[in-house]
Amino acid sequence: MSYNHLTRVPIYLVSKRIYPLQSGSIRVLSSSTSNHTASDKSKLRTAADGKKKSKEMSRPQNGEKVVTNAKSSNPATVLTAPRSLPTRHSRHSTPPVAPRDILHVESQTLLDAPPGTLFAYNSKNLQYDKVAEYEQGLVECHVLQQKVEYLLRGYSSMIPGCLVNLQSETVSLESDTRSGENYDDVIFNMIQLVERIELEGQAYVELRSKYRSQLARISTDHNQGEEKEEHKEDHHDQEGSRDSLQDDEEVEDETEEFIVDESTDNNAWRMNALVTHYGAPPGPTNQMYDLILDAIAVSVGSSSHPLLMIQHSRSLYNKSLKRYEMDAQEGMDQLNPTSCPTPLTFNAVIRAAAISTHDEQVRDYAMENAFCAFNAMYHHPVVHRNSATYRYMLEMMEVLFPVGAMRGNISAAMWQQAVQEKVVDLALFETMKRMSNQSHGELFDEWWKKVEGRFVRDMNGYGFPLVWGRNKNVRKYDRKSEAY
Repeated sequence: MSYNHLTRVPIYLVSKRIYPLQSGSIRVLSSSTSNHTASDKSKLRTAADGKKKSKEMSRPQNGEKVVTNAKSSNPATVLTAPRSLPTRHSRHSTPPVAPRDILHVESQTLLDAPPGTLFAYNSKNLQYDKVAEYEQGLVECHVLQQKVEYLLRGYSSMIPGCLVNLQSETVSLESDTRSGENYDDVIFNMIQLVERIELEGQAYVELRSKYRSQLARISTDHNQGEEKEEHKEDHHDQEGSRDSLQDDEEVEDETEEFIVDESTDNNAWRMNALVTHYGAPPGPTNQMYDLILDAIAVSVGSSSHPLLMIQHSRSLYNKSLKRYEMDAQEGMDQLNPTSCPTPLTFNAVIRAAAISTHDEQVRDYAMENAFCAFNAMYHHPVVHRNSATYRYMLEMMEVLFPVGAMRGNISAAMWQQAVQEKVVDLALFETMKRMSNQSHGELFDEWWKKVEGRFVRDMNGYGFPLVWGRNKNVRKYDRKSEAY
């Protein structure tokens, strides 16, 4: 026998049914017992009628959709309401793109706003520790980040070949109908938006540094005042004559001037520490830099200022890496994943370098960009080289390097490195095959014939041993796209 925890009435569990009994009496009930009292029989009859009514009400009416609970075997647990819970996370959906008719107005509104007005430092954050204050800064700039990325995607959709343009068929058709679009102006507008939010982040950091510096100065002045009072009392007890006391005061004044100069140097050092030791300034995200880098990579070939575009590509790439380094040095990289670069950040720089040009300055700058990004990708702790990295390096060498043994040797080293990193795919093979149509020396030609002889179409999906491409999908920027 057990007790109900609410009514304290003794109950019995017989034949999987619960029957409350009168207090002070014990009666054993069984489903097979025939000598029930009249009141008990009426209660059982009422319960049976209620179950029948519930079954009739649970039956689907005209056009109603029935949803059963798979976890319950009771047929009475039938729902007639349609399913309203989402089955796919919002991060997998395509992000919204700003329509073309609002881009200029919304962008100009942000550009005309004075620095420090879009989001500002709150003095209440002084009570937080370093980590909490960093997180609060991310919260305050989140709305502006979403708006700037929304506008940048709108600009990116205007350039054919960009990832945003390829994600939507309707946007791609709209951009293709406008063949006279000046893509340089579009990219300049995107750069202006990112520079504006960078300026907002700098204003935020300067205001935070001033608050922190004033707070530290007040504490320092208070401590120095106490030390001066103790110093005066000691001198007053030790020196009895007024002349000696005046001499000590003059020395003390000179010491104070020295302390002020030293504190000024310390304040300058402290201001610099408050700027650099709190991680990256809030505001820009790596997604913003990726959108512009992708736009430059697909349009630099038709640009009227290719050298300027390549220089902007290098500058944005360095800014992205610098922000991640600032966060990593202070242990904030786990708190702000939006500052971490992606394979697109590196591969877009290499892709932009694959430009056919006769200008030696453009050629040298493009080659330097490509090899710097290729080397930095090897040493980066998060991002690794993938199939697109080697494919764009081969395309860069195809248009900028002269045909000969040197190009053949570097290309062979690139292919062997791709095999070691297990990122070989069909697109990389086609690029290598196209470049090998020209002779690069006897050694290279014989080596490539052996490699090409191992290619069997339809084998493992790309014609080579399975181990050669084990990481070709894992390291992609987007598994649905071969771009990066």
